[in-house]
Amino acid sequence: MASESEMKLLVEALKAGILNPVNIQEALNQQKTLADQGQKSPILNILVKKGFLSQEAAQCLVLEHKLAQSEQTPTFQPIKDYTIKKLLGKGGVARVFLASPEAGGRPVALKVMHPLQNLTPVFVERFVNEARLLKKFECEHIVKGIDFGKSNGLHFFAMELLVGESVQDLLEKRGTLDEDTALFIIVQIAKALEYCQKQGILHRDIKPDNLMITTGGSVKLCDLGFAKPIQVLAGQEDTTCGTPQYISPEQARGLSDVDIRADIYSLGATLYHMVVGKVPFSGEDSMEVMAKQILEDLEVSREDNKNVTMHLQYFIQKMMAKEREIRYQSARELIEDIEEQIKGKKTLVFDPNRKADDLDSDEGLFSGGVGGRDKPGESERKSARDPKKPLIAPRRLGSKKPR
Repeated sequence: MASESEMKLLVEALKAGILNPVNIQEALNQQKTLADQGQKSPILNILVKKGFLSQEAAQCLVLEHKLAQSEQTPTFQPIKDYTIKKLLGKGGVARVFLASPEAGGRPVALKVMHPLQNLTPVFVERFVNEARLLKKFECEHIVKGIDFGKSNGLHFFAMELLVGESVQDLLEKRGTLDEDTALFIIVQIAKALEYCQKQGILHRDIKPDNLMITTGGSVKLCDLGFAKPIQVLAGQEDTTCGTPQYISPEQARGLSDVDIRADIYSLGATLYHMVVGKVPFSGEDSMEVMAKQILEDLEVSREDNKNVTMHLQYFIQKMMAKEREIRYQSARELIEDIEEQIKGKKTLVFDPNRKADDLDSDEGLFSGGVGGRDKPGESERKSARDPKKPLIAPRRLGSKKPR
């Protein structure tokens, strides 16, 4: 009979889709027959001999089992030159451990790809690409990569250890963020996107989960797993990458000629989530959400959301316009527009304790400006753009259906 650990391996193989129930049952039957004859044979050996499982897949399953055990007690130390201390987090692609370099120095966040991902070349390519980009990039608003490679069959990379919480964590605690906090985060991430744009790279997965706020008050962009060179040729992608609730209409359509404006749209969806407390579009499944990204008009009601000032409404509508030509055309344009809005009355100073309902306070995230906050209604009459030009009406922004 299969042992408890072998059954766990079979469950993992079933989840990963590399074995089906019929194959498993046939292998279990043969294992029982052999056991009745006094022969012990590991279930993975039987599966390999029968041709149901490749030798590489069997090795990946064993590694997966050992890593899973290390989540509780890190006795398995597979990454050369690093000592795993504890699990920090786990996603669909990899585990992230707190680790110490054996040569000494500061602890790092060690990202180790799930072994079964080795069986899919595109996943390996994305992981290695992320590692290379993070090590190459030098931007204070992007998490810094330190080292990467492959050890004992496992792809890994080490990056700076960030102490803090994600914007998603903050939203789960507070529900919404006030305008000042939200704009502070947006400007910092826009600077990260500006750097990426200069490097010719598109992030493709901007969302609250991938924005980290450190205890020191800085905001950093993380997870470049979907990053790719900006394309100039039109066409269709083989797959649609990104998170449906935040991706741009062109990403939802699967177009390949996406550029920085797609990331700006996703940043706009993130801004919407931060100040409204929910994603712009939701649905029963990913396909319904992506259809809404393409077809449905965005509604930003200031009557229902006290956090949404006229300026916030303008920024969101412009960032999330369905047509790329209406959006901000660069990260720099977005940064300048927001900074122009706060110029002379606010400066960028982080206050992690400020809450969305602290609307009567003169002190906020942006503090130290001349005269503090505007009088009620005054800020809404100001435009970050040419004062002779009115704010673009929400019904015009993004209202056209795709041709």
